[in-house]
Amino acid sequence: MKKFLALLLVLLMSVTMFSCTKKIEYNDAKDLSHKYLDALRSADGDVLFEAARLKNQKQIEKEDFQRSLTQTIKKLGEFKEGKDEKFEYIENTFVLSSEDRFDYRMVTSIIELDKSGSLNNAYFMLKEPICEDNDDFKEESFILENDGAKMYGALTIPKDFTSKKVVFMMQGSGPQDMDETVGISGNKPFKDLAHGLAKEGIATLRIDKRYVNNAPKDYTVDEEVLSDAKLAIEELKKDSRFDDVYVLGHSLGAMLAPRVAKGEALKKVAMLSASTMKFTDIIYTQQMEYLDSGEVSQSVADFQKKEITKIKEQIDNMTEKTKGNFFSMPASYVYSVNQVNPVEDIKASDFDVFMGHGSKDFQVKKDELEKFKKALGDRGLVMYNLYDGLNHLMMPEDSEEFSVDIYDKPNHVSQLVIDDLAEFFK
Repeated sequence: MKKFLALLLVLLMSVTMFSCTKKIEYNDAKDLSHKYLDALRSADGDVLFEAARLKNQKQIEKEDFQRSLTQTIKKLGEFKEGKDEKFEYIENTFVLSSEDRFDYRMVTSIIELDKSGSLNNAYFMLKEPICEDNDDFKEESFILENDGAKMYGALTIPKDFTSKKVVFMMQGSGPQDMDETVGISGNKPFKDLAHGLAKEGIATLRIDKRYVNNAPKDYTVDEEVLSDAKLAIEELKKDSRFDDVYVLGHSLGAMLAPRVAKGEALKKVAMLSASTMKFTDIIYTQQMEYLDSGEVSQSVADFQKKEITKIKEQIDNMTEKTKGNFFSMPASYVYSVNQVNPVEDIKASDFDVFMGHGSKDFQVKKDELEKFKKALGDRGLVMYNLYDGLNHLMMPEDSEEFSVDIYDKPNHVSQLVIDDLAEFFK
């Protein structure tokens, strides 16, 4: 069976169980599948961890398994109802699928058992979002099809829409959903931005990144982001409701946004938490800082530093023909994303630029803003904004701790950032 592991549930890390025992009875397999489907919908990690036979495996701890499952459900919200259920036996695999409605999304929920009844897989395939309609704005489901892949998103349009401006939003690295959901509290910075901008008269489009729903092989940054961004912007340009299309990027998306704007001849670009560094240099720096933070023993830190440094040296010497994987990414992607240079893309264009950085961003340090200033020199039409007390997600931060755990507490994008962006885009 082809397995698309949308919203990366860590059953991905389990070993498919091959059994010599007799085939389980159809009705028994169906009952088991429903039990696991209920567990998946309710984020019951105990049931799924046991069913996947992960107890004696070394790939994943039970606590980490539950965390991943909880984060997955936070992208969807609470389960509401299921319909159009199917149970089939295909290629020695029992497959239960259901079209499910959660608070925020429609999904196809899928359970796969081998012929003996062991759990092979449990996952979601994202479908259209549950769109909002209130006094301030109305959302429309948006589907982008490109090179055999299908991405879902939401077009958020103000009720009082006189500006006729729409902003395409680009997430940070990894298989991010359209809201850029992060942490076990389910913080949704892109949803905050879309709804906040709509209240100030600016429309937005946010879509899932391609590899949320589509299994990657060897790929480049073009397949992951750029070609989808180009097609989405072309669709917005065709929409008679909009006079101007702009782009907003966060983190890696902010580094790619100038390239998109240059290619599509856009007039305005907003860059939140961008870096002047090569993408893998950012990863290298973050990992080295983590190893210096005291979170791991000195002996482990020393060993891992040597290994990470070896990987960095290999990346620094790679060419377009290099094969293999680096920092869990195919060489084709690493090479292509390291060719991205936002400074050069800005210099080669005449669009207006908004840069926003948080003073408490431990992933992209605030001195990156000064690096951009120095690198861009006298290039005009650039606004540099340092927000005191905000983290990488442009959310208020009290902690001085160097940890991704800060994203677990409930939080929202600063209204000051939203106000400044709205003023920029008007």
